[in-house]
Amino acid sequence: MNKILQYVSIAAKAGKAFGGEMQTESRIRSGGAKVVILAEDASDNTKNKIMKLAKRCRVPVVFVPDRESLGQASGRDLRSSVIITDRGLADAILHCSSENTPREGNF
Repeated sequence: MNKILQYVSIAAKAGKAFGGEMQTESRIRSGGAKVVILAEDASDNTKNKIMKLAKRCRVPVVFVPDRESLGQASGRDLRSSVIITDRGLADAILHCSSENTPREGNF
């Protein structure tokens, strides 16, 4: 499991991670999301919708390889997206992702 997914797992166990498209969108709009984690294999429609919303609300987006690993890390089956509400865990995830090429939606 990569570092980002390890932090997602910690956040989920602490009650600071919320997954699923509706929860993700709701938390981004309400200002509660500190970072969005998106699966690379999510549908293009899901990725585009969440990335546009995250960009508009100035929430950074980090990608992980697949829905299965994101789901496992968050304690669910498959997950296309998860948001983290804890600033410290979000900062740790962003630090881990800083080695990767920045993507649209990262601020």
